[in-house]
Amino acid sequence: MKRNLIFAFVLLASLMFAACHSEKMDFDLSQTGQVNLAPLKDSERPKLTFNTEPLVSISRAASDLEDYVIGIYTADDALVQEWTYSEMPEVYTLNVGTYKIKAHSPATEGAAFDTPYCEGESGTFAITKDNIVDAGQVNCTLKNVKVTIKYDEKLAALLGDDVKVSVKVGSESLEFAKDETRSGFFHGQATNNAVDVVLTGEVEGENVSITRSYPDIVIGTELIVTYTLVEASTSVDPGTGGIVSVGRLALNAACEKVSIGGMIVPDEDEILDFGNPSVVGQGFNIDETVTDLTQPVVVLLNAPDGLAHVYVQIETTSGSFAAAVEEILSLSFDLAYPGDLAKNLEGLGLPVGEAVIGQQQVVFDVTQFVGLLANEAFAGVHTFNISVVDVNDVEAKAALTIDSRNAE
Repeated sequence: MKRNLIFAFVLLASLMFAACHSEKMDFDLSQTGQVNLAPLKDSERPKLTFNTEPLVSISRAASDLEDYVIGIYTADDALVQEWTYSEMPEVYTLNVGTYKIKAHSPATEGAAFDTPYCEGESGTFAITKDNIVDAGQVNCTLKNVKVTIKYDEKLAALLGDDVKVSVKVGSESLEFAKDETRSGFFHGQATNNAVDVVLTGEVEGENVSITRSYPDIVIGTELIVTYTLVEASTSVDPGTGGIVSVGRLALNAACEKVSIGGMIVPDEDEILDFGNPSVVGQGFNIDETVTDLTQPVVVLLNAPDGLAHVYVQIETTSGSFAAAVEEILSLSFDLAYPGDLAKNLEGLGLPVGEAVIGQQQVVFDVTQFVGLLANEAFAGVHTFNISVVDVNDVEAKAALTIDSRNAE
């Protein structure tokens, strides 16, 4: 009997020791501290701030502050807890460790008008046992590409009701009606966003289409595209040397980029973004004579502000080639205003008329001419003198020379 009592006592003591030991271990594992979130709402010197000027006013961003989402994350970006700004507690208890605060405006799906999306995060802070630490500074900035469309006063009076501007950034797009004054906000990558802008519709009774592409736009930039009417001008007819009137409607799309820090002034030589027209070979140097008649010969005609004319004058040492060209075309022509040559030029796969006027880039593919020159009857040195004139009467010239005398 005594032996049984001793055994029971030992068993009870063992169980009590195990329970006490377990309680001690649990206590050690649940060490906690606190983070003070009140400074994020400090009315005088808040630690949750906005830096979106001049793209989005601080008052506009702060007006939706109550709906912002505030989250506590571990240092390796695992979400611990989040609330809306209006429901966020002043103090929150956390296990010992390293954390950070992230804040963002309500999430938006796709592109939308007047819906800026801002976000930011604090640096990391350490929670230690039985201590309280203030939340770090959180500075929210715009995480959109903002696009604004404008028309000058003279052009605005000529716009038809069907005029619209389609804007695309990545997979997102918006259509700006002619009287749309709101700005569009697009999600995108941190850098290297391409913004494609297409104006279509009737202007002063004429259907127009102008395409522009603005590459390398970073998040937090506003793109302001302003369309203006280009006055009619005069030009020299390359065929007759006479003065002709350019009476067709011409539009120009000028663009400025504004960042959170202020204006970005573009370089003049930004091809296909801003600057002067150019004539360049695709995959070859246009200044070097082409002797390989099996290679593609494609010339890119660039005019960032829009093409007005593409003059081509052909010179050749081969009388038979000159005769062949004169039979179906002319040794001099303007792709923008081809006149009676339009059908034949189109039959050769060359762009004419509206496919040229106002465009930012035109592809001038003469590969089939090169193949023709391989014929022994057309052996010689052939030069395509190309002159590109933009809507501002700025000109760029290049001479594409093909030597077919040693063709096999």
